[in-house]
Amino acid sequence: MKKYIDNVLWILVLFSMLTGLFTSCNEDLGNYDYTEINTVAIGEEYDANGELKEGINDRTCDAGSTLKIEPILIFSSGEDESLFAYTWYYWKSDKWQVLQEGRDLEIEIADPIGTPDRSYSLAYELVNKKTQIPYRKLFSVRVTNVLSRGFIALCEQENGFDIDQIALSGSGELKLYKNVLEMSGSELPRQGVKPYDIVAFQDPMAPDPYNRVGLPYSLYILTDQYTTRVLTTDYSWKPSYDISNSVESNSYLDKEYKQKGKPIVCQQMKYTYSVVSDKFNVKTLIYVKEADGRGNWYVCNRWPAWYFYSVPMNDVRPGGGSRYEPSPSAFCGFNSAMYFDIDKKAFMYQSFPRSAANMNTTDLYYTEALPQEASGAAFNFSDPNEGLLYMGEQQDAIYPSAAYAILKQADDSFKYIEFGDGSSLNNVVVTSNKKRVSIIPANSNIGNAKFFARAPYSNVPYLYYVTNDNKVYKVDISAANAIVSDITSTILTNDGYSEITTFKYLLPNTNGSGADRTLAVATYNPSLGKDTGGKLEFFLIEDQASGQLVRAKFPSGEVEEGAYQIDMSWKGLGKVVGLSYKEYKEV
Repeated sequence: MKKYIDNVLWILVLFSMLTGLFTSCNEDLGNYDYTEINTVAIGEEYDANGELKEGINDRTCDAGSTLKIEPILIFSSGEDESLFAYTWYYWKSDKWQVLQEGRDLEIEIADPIGTPDRSYSLAYELVNKKTQIPYRKLFSVRVTNVLSRGFIALCEQENGFDIDQIALSGSGELKLYKNVLEMSGSELPRQGVKPYDIVAFQDPMAPDPYNRVGLPYSLYILTDQYTTRVLTTDYSWKPSYDISNSVESNSYLDKEYKQKGKPIVCQQMKYTYSVVSDKFNVKTLIYVKEADGRGNWYVCNRWPAWYFYSVPMNDVRPGGGSRYEPSPSAFCGFNSAMYFDIDKKAFMYQSFPRSAANMNTTDLYYTEALPQEASGAAFNFSDPNEGLLYMGEQQDAIYPSAAYAILKQADDSFKYIEFGDGSSLNNVVVTSNKKRVSIIPANSNIGNAKFFARAPYSNVPYLYYVTNDNKVYKVDISAANAIVSDITSTILTNDGYSEITTFKYLLPNTNGSGADRTLAVATYNPSLGKDTGGKLEFFLIEDQASGQLVRAKFPSGEVEEGAYQIDMSWKGLGKVVGLSYKEYKEV
């Protein structure tokens, strides 16, 4: 009998010790491994699709957004909620600190839990005021950079420029943020600077080839005073991000610009990729107008060896060197580029190197005339013309799959030609590579065009252009003689936004979720001024047979099944002069 009593006493002592241990763990929120001795059920409610509507769960929030949580509480004994004290905590410096008191949480994602690209541990605690027994639930909040992806619009302002961004949030919503350079505290000089363009692309050389930090992603800003990068994550800037830090030592650009302290001002920048062992390697082209009025194209190549901007591409070698004056428009393709000799009215071809064996000046740094062309093709590059109006790319893949050019004819009409991305000099002139030809009549006003956009589908034969008087035209290029239609009323709606300042297709894979293959059109209302007079809209080809454009819509993340959509149209921007889409992803 005594032995039985002793055993019971030991059990009671052990139970008492364990109870004290669990109570102490619950009193110290700093212990992540505590065990709850009793719980109030913190319920969860799901919608018809099984998505969590309410409850305390791990989540992702954009910096600056508002986090609201209204927990569903289920009391086993039907207690009155007023009998409990409610506290929200966050973990910092090895201890729990009070974030907010009250049954529900409503707080801005800002300090102390607002640093982008960080995860925070949070806890919700209910304490029975009478028994002092706590009930808790842990969860985490991942904070994202609200400006990490979205459409970035380079905007001219009354005395300088800034960037307005239509950010795509983690929850799938689009929101306009004004003046993100100023908002981010960027030190980039902007007062009195006239902007040209903004270009964003994946780039292992970013932001400075000698100090590569952050994401391998470039965000270039082109202006009349400099060409430079800003850090893609936070828009910060340093002088070392200038493009002059990406030129070869003792090259023409180095001697004539960097060594003399002169800025390299690029009027245009283009980029493309080549694929090696399933890896995409970026190549960039820049067009620089020299002080003497001459223009030159330069290439920066990242594979098979890093070779920075050096000598003009419009320099024919190895035959002793013979520079030609190139057109400011060029084609930047998959493994090649095409330029146009203004004086001889002839196309020039350049093949990018594909192995370290041909990474020398005679293979990389020269262009050459096209070889003799066979008869019977849709067109010949060597056909007589009166000069190049424009040359560009058809963007229907991560790299251009086709190029097009518009050539003036002796009778004032224009010839549209479309050709594949020639992988070699001989291939570029073969009959199968010459996709399409169409004559655009002289009364089309295309000679006064300031923007061109080729439909981003190989089987949709439409070209769109905007003239200097802000008329918009659609060209059916399916037959030998093109059919031109005025579609200005589709784009401009007589609401004061009368000047078209940007008109372009973006690369399909970088055009934003829900906005694939949209035509971006920026307009300007002079009466509102350069700071807020800009509007940005997006258009889709509704009918591929007719090429008809309609305003694009974006599915809202707030309503189930995409039942609600918003127009992809925003007012209040600055005067948009350049547009790109920023989102780092592996390609």
